[in-house]
Amino acid sequence: MRSIATFPDLTVTFGLLQFFTLLEKSNDIFFTYDTTFNLGDFYVTTLVVQLGHFQERPIVPIAFMLHERKYQKLHEEFCADIAHMIPVHVSAQQCNICTDGEAGCSNALRKQFPQWNVLSCWNHIIRDIEFWLKKHGGSNEDITVYKTQIRDILNTETDEE
Repeated sequence: MRSIATFPDLTVTFGLLQFFTLLEKSNDIFFTYDTTFNLGDFYVTTLVVQLGHFQERPIVPIAFMLHERKYQKLHEEFCADIAHMIPVHVSAQQCNICTDGEAGCSNALRKQFPQWNVLSCWNHIIRDIEFWLKKHGGSNEDITVYKTQIRDILNTETDEE
């Protein structure tokens, strides 16, 4: 347990410092930061890392925040706490971190870790496209075509493709 705050918003942050020490030996690190888990009246934000220095490239959850609101300020506080645990060379390098595209998460990450590349998750991009199409009267056929085309674009290896 890293911290518990009850006012003005309930937040609980936790994570094992031992997991952060795994980052010290790796230069090939890929993070995921997501707030997609709804637990009743609460959200859980997770920071997950894939460690490239292991042959198996394990995916390890290293920090969590339980919170009742999705405010950018809460993500900023969580990122500041994470910054105290992450080795300095990792926070200073150009890591990639994938998010759900939520502005509060992305803004907090960019503010705390300006060297990192904040990327949007493909699943969330495709879900957002489907939502937009439904909102604007797109048919099921339209949705299928657009989702296929977006997947094709995301799978390209060059700008020319």
